[in-house]
Amino acid sequence: MSTLLNNYLFRLRRTRGYSQKQLASLLGLRSYRPVSDFEAGRRLPSLDIALTLEIVLGTKLSEIYPDLYRDLGLLAVSREDRLPTRFSRHIRGRVLRKN
Repeated sequence: MSTLLNNYLFRLRRTRGYSQKQLASLLGLRSYRPVSDFEAGRRLPSLDIALTLEIVLGTKLSEIYPDLYRDLGLLAVSREDRLPTRFSRHIRGRVLRKN
């Protein structure tokens, strides 16, 4: 069973007035299909496409994919907890302060 990734791409694209085809063109994609897949949460964009989404849509990736960002932050906190205690808890402070 595949997990869909919740995101705000559809809303952001529509707010900016782009069609899927126009956004695909701005992202350097040959087809609108990947944009459809990103919006539906069927797949994640590559790093270069994700950063271009940030630029084109004028928002941070953490705002496009807030659930994924939160989950990855919590995973980083749990990994940080496994480090020796002499290491500060910098990640914990940043991640949990935002929640």
